[in-house]
Amino acid sequence: SLDAVTSQIAAVRLRLFLKHKEQSHEAEKHSTEEIIRIVRKADGDDTIESICRGYNISKATFHRWRRTYGDMDLADTQRFKELEKENVEL
Repeated sequence: SLDAVTSQIAAVRLRLFLKHKEQSHEAEKHSTEEIIRIVRKADGDDTIESICRGYNISKATFHRWRRTYGDMDLADTQRFKELEKENVEL
């Protein structure tokens, strides 16, 4: 029935909203320096799955961080923050 479909659509929208809200908070939980340290752990013997479990992040978040911060060193973080600030001001 139409009511059942409408109810299902509302439930899906709510799940998507909550997932998006959770993902946006993930970035706030970890500093740039910590993200780089987390990504670097995968260069060692730790598996991506164990890293994600240990830091309570999704694999998608880990791979997004790796794409964004993978080539950065901790020394690069200050310059990265300055560039982000400049982008916001523009």
